[in-house]
Amino acid sequence: MKGNVRLASVVFVLVFPVIAIGQTTLNFPLPVDAASGSQVGYALVNPNRAPAIVSFKSYDEVGAETGSTSVSIPAGGQISRLFSELFTNTTANGWVQATSSASGVQGFTLGGDFVNNVDGVASASAAVDQVFPLMGNTTAIVVTNPTSYQISLTMKLLTSGGAEVAAFDFLLPGRGMTIKPLLDLPYIGSEYAAARYVRITGSDAFSATALVAQYLIAKPEFALYNGIDVSKAGAVLNFPHVVSGDLGGIMYETAVALTNLSNADQSVTITFTPESGFGAKSIQVFLTAGATIRESVSFPGSGFQNGWLQVRSGGPIAGVMVVTNAGARVGDRLLLTKPIGTALLATVAKKGELPEVELRALGECMRAVNATAARAALRLDLRCATDITGFGLLGHASHIARASHVTLRISVGRVPIR
Repeated sequence: MKGNVRLASVVFVLVFPVIAIGQTTLNFPLPVDAASGSQVGYALVNPNRAPAIVSFKSYDEVGAETGSTSVSIPAGGQISRLFSELFTNTTANGWVQATSSASGVQGFTLGGDFVNNVDGVASASAAVDQVFPLMGNTTAIVVTNPTSYQISLTMKLLTSGGAEVAAFDFLLPGRGMTIKPLLDLPYIGSEYAAARYVRITGSDAFSATALVAQYLIAKPEFALYNGIDVSKAGAVLNFPHVVSGDLGGIMYETAVALTNLSNADQSVTITFTPESGFGAKSIQVFLTAGATIRESVSFPGSGFQNGWLQVRSGGPIAGVMVVTNAGARVGDRLLLTKPIGTALLATVAKKGELPEVELRALGECMRAVNATAARAALRLDLRCATDITGFGLLGHASHIARASHVTLRISVGRVPIR
């Protein structure tokens, strides 16, 4: 089965931190496994009129420096480097901090195997009070201490109504890092299943990134987003890109997670404006003090809709947005465009153990393009698609099932095998 559409793609509004006092500090909490450092990279841009020297340092979980290097970014230029390129001799796992004497340097990090999944997030700002409006059935939060001294933190898991499910106190050494795996249902955290958002407070500023799956997003794909500074939360949120409905046979869905940071109840207006700028549509939701919503947002009308979203409230509010193309529905049929098993036969062929007639048949199968299958799929009202590669038929089928919240039934005797 072949497709040019990712199983689940995620879009978040990313705000790059800019420090306008002559210095930039960029924190990248996304944890790095030194053994697979080539699967995490960093991109930085220098908007200044003069070159900027950026110092990269990696730290392990207890805050020990494990690597250091410097890179020059040309005036108005950009650089991108893999972790393994920056820290050629680092063997310890950890996180990365980049500093520069130049102001305004902006950064982004990207991680994954770049075949089956890839996710990115901006550098994380440091703050003493942060909220994470979105939790999935798989949720972990990486917390780092950008200071040189120990800090104390409290993490609270809260229900959709703002009631406390659990609270954890912990210490983090200077430059240290901790990964808090809160949920991986049904295996981890069943006692916290009612939790819908997280709030962390610290004795000093910290940086944190959330990794979320199993809410519109199926593993191994993860949504990444940084903690939101409560002190800077406003009453208006703008999400520049929203898609909803059927496009080319693929069903897109937009969801928002919004948390009321006020001590008072709020009526929240969510307005969708089409890309033309005309015909805006609004809905209203009610959020009690400290409450959160985590649900799909639908707008009046039919067909594919493309535009932007504004959330407006009477007090401080925090939010993130998710866009997914996981569109499988009950009653849909599963179609394979090619027989499975070519990878196994290719391995046998590499060992010189595949008969010549089978080798020729394998080559013909692998050379066959999917154009005919693609045209047929569109005529059949295709909703979603995936390739079948490293995770095999069952692995990729399970990704669709989890992302679309459906159960797939596969008739083994009807699966074509090469």
